[in-house]
Amino acid sequence: MNMMSEDGVLFDISTTVISSVQLIARGINRMSKTHGQTVNASEPLLLSVTNIMGSPYNDILTGNRQKNLIDGGGGQDHVRGEEGEDIYMVYEKKQSKILIENHSNDNETDLLVIEANLHEFKAKVDGNHLKLIPFADQSSDVTLMNWFRSEADRHLLVITKDLVTFSISENKAACAQIDSFKSKCLISQNIDYRKSTAALHVDLQEDEAFQSVTEVRGSDFNDIIKGNVQRNTIVPGRGTDFLQGRGGEDWYVVTPGQGLKTIENLSPDLATDVLFLKEKYDFINCKCDGPDIYLSINGSEEVLLKGWFHSRNSQHLQIQSADGITFKLESNASSCDGSLKLPQSVDFRNRVTGEIMKMNNIDFASVVEMYGSSGFDIMEGNNKNNMLDPFTGGGSMAGGDGEDTYVVKTGYGTNVMIENFAEDERMDTVLFEMDFLGGGHLTVQSDKHDVLVSTGNEQENVLFGGIKDDALDGGAGHDTLLGGQGNDILIGNIGDDTLYGEEGNDTMMGGSGSDTFVPGPGADLVDGGPGRDTVLYQGDHEKGEGVYVNLLSGECRQADAEGDVLKDVENVIGTIYSDILVSGYEPALLKGSDGNDILVSLVGGDYLIGGEGSDIYMMVSHHGSVIIDNCAADNATDIVYLRSLSEKSVDCSHLLDGVFLTFYGLGDTTVDIELRNWVNFSHECGHLMLVLNEGEISVDKLMQEWFNFSEVEEEVEEGKETLNENDRNSVTQDRTSDDVEETSWWSLSKYWNCHFPTHHQENICSGTFSSSVGLNIKKLCLTPPVSCKPKSTLNLYNDAN
Repeated sequence: MNMMSEDGVLFDISTTVISSVQLIARGINRMSKTHGQTVNASEPLLLSVTNIMGSPYNDILTGNRQKNLIDGGGGQDHVRGEEGEDIYMVYEKKQSKILIENHSNDNETDLLVIEANLHEFKAKVDGNHLKLIPFADQSSDVTLMNWFRSEADRHLLVITKDLVTFSISENKAACAQIDSFKSKCLISQNIDYRKSTAALHVDLQEDEAFQSVTEVRGSDFNDIIKGNVQRNTIVPGRGTDFLQGRGGEDWYVVTPGQGLKTIENLSPDLATDVLFLKEKYDFINCKCDGPDIYLSINGSEEVLLKGWFHSRNSQHLQIQSADGITFKLESNASSCDGSLKLPQSVDFRNRVTGEIMKMNNIDFASVVEMYGSSGFDIMEGNNKNNMLDPFTGGGSMAGGDGEDTYVVKTGYGTNVMIENFAEDERMDTVLFEMDFLGGGHLTVQSDKHDVLVSTGNEQENVLFGGIKDDALDGGAGHDTLLGGQGNDILIGNIGDDTLYGEEGNDTMMGGSGSDTFVPGPGADLVDGGPGRDTVLYQGDHEKGEGVYVNLLSGECRQADAEGDVLKDVENVIGTIYSDILVSGYEPALLKGSDGNDILVSLVGGDYLIGGEGSDIYMMVSHHGSVIIDNCAADNATDIVYLRSLSEKSVDCSHLLDGVFLTFYGLGDTTVDIELRNWVNFSHECGHLMLVLNEGEISVDKLMQEWFNFSEVEEEVEEGKETLNENDRNSVTQDRTSDDVEETSWWSLSKYWNCHFPTHHQENICSGTFSSSVGLNIKKLCLTPPVSCKPKSTLNLYNDAN
């Protein structure tokens, strides 16, 4: 069921709220309005909106961070998508002039969908703006604001009524020409007829507007698709289609069972084209028919290669099967009595389990290239000059005869074996991924059968250990080191490095820079070194157990932290379970993540983030400061434990992004607590209780009592005595909320120090108007972003009565 409010907001009801009903805005529709509208979906209540439709008049429409679909609805509209992949709609029947301000820094591609055919478009330069005129009668136009200013204004593609997508040049001189396609101002990129109700007949070379097209997707009817000199990708639909790639390295993508596809691949450039046939190699059969070759699957003819034997200019085509085997076809018609398939490459990189790849049998004797899987592969070459690449799972490689090349990369681990015996004794090559001239280092340690190789330089390296005890040094640069199994030594050295200890009792040294450590199982030693370093733990998923981490002592216990020792580490990211995290001598970031966590600040200056769950924040020192961010959607009650402090000795103030509490202790000491992003008790940060000397009290109640008490105190004039505690209580009880709200700022201004964001508000609150005006102090002068504190102990008892 669709629900819409009177002001045109489409909404539904959240299914995740149990205790109350939460309405979620999904769209805005102002088509029924009789005048122009202003809509800003970045407002707090509209942040979930995705669809925005304006009125038939002049609107101002602004999106948000969602993937917005914006339709001006007619009139002269100014629209702005903001962040996210946005779509702007322009219809022919709604005569309109639209200004699109598309500036954003998220690098997402936005779409402008216009109900006009490609050949009707014209472009016009207007200063830094580009105007698109899509209709012959010029009834509507679209102005792309500041198109020629920067890349942040140009991340937009246009889709036409006849299903063509084009981009727009950044070259202002090209767009100033009369013919926008000839000048390459408007650059067609692809044609997509998958949802078309008619067949596609297109010649990309003969039509000047299509000469830049690189991708064509056909319809479900009988299409004729002819390419151009570009590298075309042609994906036919379900009809009986004719395909011709022409020049360039073209790709044909054919799904069996969707009609016969005729491919005429004649081209003098002899660039290698590829037919990707979505079927396994063993099920693809070939047969000759005069000068042509049919490719059939289970007896059904799927592809006709027209004129294959007429000329070698038609034979520059390879066929790739769905299971990773690429093959050529025989070039001579005399081979029609035998198998026409000549495998060239076997690629198992998308497979998970190891494979046995023996290319020395008659069916695969023509194979040159071999790529392994993510598992451990057994690879045997033939008498060709083979290239053997085991991929990430490692493998055993034997090239056999021929000049073979073995590929070894750092991501392949140490489980790589080469059996290089060959009777022809021709020279083979091991191609190792290392930048020698860039300062790369190669270390080889060997015994009877094991080889460990590790490298590092001043670039950003990724180094992998193996199943034994490894030593990896990243050198300079922002490196990633993975220890693997064994008791490893990982040295990040210079740069912001990431070190994964993984299994074993590892020694991890970050060196200079802001390093990140993920120790993993085992009793690990972590030394952050200079810079602000961070350690992350995952917990024990089987037991549902979190960790205990003490940055002061370096001691760690439980789950994957058991036995770890930390040194010079400043930040801790906890697990999704219940953690205990304790800060050290330096200001620390302690993040509990999920779970019922205890975060302990020892000396102050720390930033504590509880996350989901019922968390406890403790401040041990009697002086210093701490920032607490307890915001979480679960609304579980969190506690700030300050048993030695009193609610009677606190100052409260609003900040732009939270609340600031100052507790006064013995010896003029203070404890400052900033509650980051705290607004009120009903907010997602409001589920916070304080445990003070008097007992538990919510932040909301503490703030309210403090403001009520401050409003009824009066400055002690010279020679008068200060009110005792009983007097203060009686004054507070006698005053009503109406009394407070009717008190003018003029009668209070001499007792308060306040900061005002504008001169206008300062004039109002400083007493320009008489006291009889009765300004509402709580609503105007004591709310954010105004911050007020009393100058001294006050007494307004006489004014109140």
